[in-house]
Amino acid sequence: MNVAAKVPVEIAKDHVEGVTIPLGTPVSLTGSLRVVGESQEKKSSVTGIRVQLSPMDGLAFNTPGANPREDGSFNIENLGPDRYRISAHNLPPGTWLKSVRTGDQEVLNTGLDLSGGSPASIQITLGRGTGQITGLVQDAEQKPAAGAMVALIAEPLQPERYDLNRVAWSDQNGRFTLEGIAPGNYKAYAWGDIEPGSHTDPDLLKQYDSQARKVVMKENGREQLSLVQIVLEAATAKGFRWSCEVPARIHIRTCPNCPKPNIWSAACGSCRWG
Repeated sequence: MNVAAKVPVEIAKDHVEGVTIPLGTPVSLTGSLRVVGESQEKKSSVTGIRVQLSPMDGLAFNTPGANPREDGSFNIENLGPDRYRISAHNLPPGTWLKSVRTGDQEVLNTGLDLSGGSPASIQITLGRGTGQITGLVQDAEQKPAAGAMVALIAEPLQPERYDLNRVAWSDQNGRFTLEGIAPGNYKAYAWGDIEPGSHTDPDLLKQYDSQARKVVMKENGREQLSLVQIVLEAATAKGFRWSCEVPARIHIRTCPNCPKPNIWSAACGSCRWG
């Protein structure tokens, strides 16, 4: 007999005792995936795509998923009653995750709620016609800046839609290329010395917002950008670290530079860059 359950636990200084985990019946999910904007003669194969579910709360110890069949249909069994973020990986070239619907409800950004324990069905739609950005990064003296991190961030920032963001590094001539960009509004930053993973931190982005370039990407768009490398202030570049006011709280990923083995996330209200 298959059962599933989940109970949130917050660990502080004392031992946690008396935790009761009520077992429930797993949930099944059926779905279909399609690519819009393409002809029957040049129809993309969807069998190599991976549809994946990640719990929206807590740490994802298990990320169930499935590969669609030739007709786009798929099934995912034995899901716990939880709220899930749905993502699609290994997409065909030129496509992006456009929509996830259950019935008449869009759940791409809000997540799929299976906490009620009822079976569900979803429709995943991929758009076709991603864009590309090429450009040049220069330093303050207008010389090519090699090795700069060029980060294209969705505007407004969408922490749960990391698949929209793009990152590339400038070559020895300061040139870069960003590909596979979904239509939408973005801001482009060219970072110099920056802590790993902090290019999506909302406080840092706000601090250097005036040095970003706005980009409006259309379907099949081609844009060119000239960026000036951002030189972080000394305190930000060397003295600041991610830390969390609740060290035992479970978030998304570990910080490689934190003096304590905290687990941090820009989306956590207790995590701070400072």
